[in-house]
Amino acid sequence: MKLKGRRTNFISDAVSQFGGYLVVLLGLMFLLRVFEFLSGPAGQALASGETWRYYFSALYFDLVYVLFISPILFVVFLLCYWRSTKLAKTAAVVLFSLVVLGHGLLVQYFSTALNLLGADLFHYSAEEISQTAGAALTGSMVLGVVFGLLVVVLLFVFIPQYLKLHRKLATALLTLSVLCFLFIGIAPASPKADFGSEYLNNAVENKSAFFYNEAYYYLSGQERNENLPLFADFYLGYDGKSNSKGMATFVYPDVENYPFLREDNSVELFSSFLRKEETPPNVVVIVIEGLGRAFSNENAYMGSFTPFLDSLSNHSLYWENCLSTSGRTFSVLPSLLASLPFGEHGFAEMGKAMPPHQSLISLLRHNGYDSRFLYAGDAQFDQMNVFIQKQGCDELIDKTNFGSGYKLLPENASGFSWGYGDFELYRRFFHALDNSSGSKPEVNVLLTVATHSPFQVNNQERYKEQFNQLLPTLGLDEQMEAVCRNYQQQLETVLYMDDALRNFFEAYRQRDEFENTLFVITGDHRMPDIPMSTKIDRYHVPLIVYSPLIERPTKFSSVVSHFDFTPSMMAYFKEEFDFQIPELTCWVGAGLDSTSRFSNRDTYPLMQTKMTISDLVSGEHFLNDGKLYRIEADMALVEEDDPELVDRLRLDLLRFKNKNSQFVKDQKLYPDSIIARY
Repeated sequence: MKLKGRRTNFISDAVSQFGGYLVVLLGLMFLLRVFEFLSGPAGQALASGETWRYYFSALYFDLVYVLFISPILFVVFLLCYWRSTKLAKTAAVVLFSLVVLGHGLLVQYFSTALNLLGADLFHYSAEEISQTAGAALTGSMVLGVVFGLLVVVLLFVFIPQYLKLHRKLATALLTLSVLCFLFIGIAPASPKADFGSEYLNNAVENKSAFFYNEAYYYLSGQERNENLPLFADFYLGYDGKSNSKGMATFVYPDVENYPFLREDNSVELFSSFLRKEETPPNVVVIVIEGLGRAFSNENAYMGSFTPFLDSLSNHSLYWENCLSTSGRTFSVLPSLLASLPFGEHGFAEMGKAMPPHQSLISLLRHNGYDSRFLYAGDAQFDQMNVFIQKQGCDELIDKTNFGSGYKLLPENASGFSWGYGDFELYRRFFHALDNSSGSKPEVNVLLTVATHSPFQVNNQERYKEQFNQLLPTLGLDEQMEAVCRNYQQQLETVLYMDDALRNFFEAYRQRDEFENTLFVITGDHRMPDIPMSTKIDRYHVPLIVYSPLIERPTKFSSVVSHFDFTPSMMAYFKEEFDFQIPELTCWVGAGLDSTSRFSNRDTYPLMQTKMTISDLVSGEHFLNDGKLYRIEADMALVEEDDPELVDRLRLDLLRFKNKNSQFVKDQKLYPDSIIARY
């Protein structure tokens, strides 16, 4: 009986002691939530009267997270307590401090990137993580982390000594934690209430719970339940002949061995708008980091900060409702230049194991073009260099071989610079053109980096002044004007980018080849460092095709994607210049739509991060994590309740994912006969 009593007292003492640490943790989580709210744009972004509802929802998520991890921490604490109380206290201080430090860093990441960090972290190399962190790191941030960690450790060392919960209260709290661990989980379903923007809906979640939940699914190899309708498997088989994509019908001759190989019936439209020349035109593709429709061109809801690009679009073929295929840069080259499937974590992520494929670069080279890729940063990022080399590209220029005489972007407080500014990238491009033979037409692809964190450009004072002059003329309401001022530094780099484009075209007009060149301008994705208005906002980018060859400048309001560009471009070269193009392709896209009114004829899978293909655009509907939205003419979203349509779109998404999984498993796109010929 005495032994039993000692055990009971031992456990009770441990529970009481542990309860003190738990109370300190709850208090620190509350303070971090207050800090996040006050230091971020949530307060300004919330509608009137929504503040308390936001707080209650946020604190609910924080409480569930703390309750979920408490049993795990208690088991470690109890085992240490069995050895000695001193060991238990030391372990508690270390573990609880690490929990707070990890959460604080995830909160800081969200405050900087305005995006929840998930398991996509595991698909960036140590060097890529170092580059990204270096871009965001400041001296004050480092000091803040060190000082904050010191304060947290001291709080956990001293407060629990004087804060022992009553045994019954501590036991009740721990019991509640166990119930939460068993029945609620680490990341409960998001509240049904919508706070009016993607940013706020993400901000309300607990950042640690989201990260550890995503990491668990990734590391365990499990997949979330898709909640598909009964008998879904019956509908997932392929007929081996066709797969409907709106108005376009894709015919797959050998879907069992080559899931994406289809007959090429891509839409060709450029010949209807371009003057015919005897010599095939040069092609210059400019992909601008972070260029989103939210702040560019007519009807941009933040107002337009790209006056030159706006004027250029009036003389161009301009798709105002183009979609990138991901929320990060990793997919833009495979999607835009080759209309390729995603693979497991992005096509280029396959590295040297990428199977042979066709692209704008490789097919134009096959038909007599020279090719060049220029990136203002390090092309090892996202394995862009490996992807470009797979195209047989003649020349690759990036930060590592840019040459002397060019000025890097300003370093941030940690001494980091992504690479070269847009002015320098274009100057380096003209230098490469001057050194080329000029005997062949050329395809050049340029990717910028200046409109990226840390958003520091050369001669920034000039663009700060431009911002202050432009903002009052945009006619924004008070709330949106305040948002723009909160993100002034980001928008200053947009003005810089636009000015660099103006300078680029002024210089190019002086060149002989200008009159026979097609210029293509788009964004890799919408800049995530400014709060998103909707789930689809991150994909909404402009697509502009400009050329002196254009006879009928036209604006198109139909929805298209990066997947559609290369299919239409290659169809144009085949039709107008009799280029040799395979009859069978693996294009995911059907080709650009030339409908002037708002419409969408096709279906597009979208991959927000390297981890998940969870989004689907089909017709005028958007499926995001199982929720259905109707897409309005201004690309706004309205949630709809249509279970039958949700089930159909889920099946469409799963069909694509099944084909994608088959491709990942077999790593086959084209038969050897096509690869050998082209």
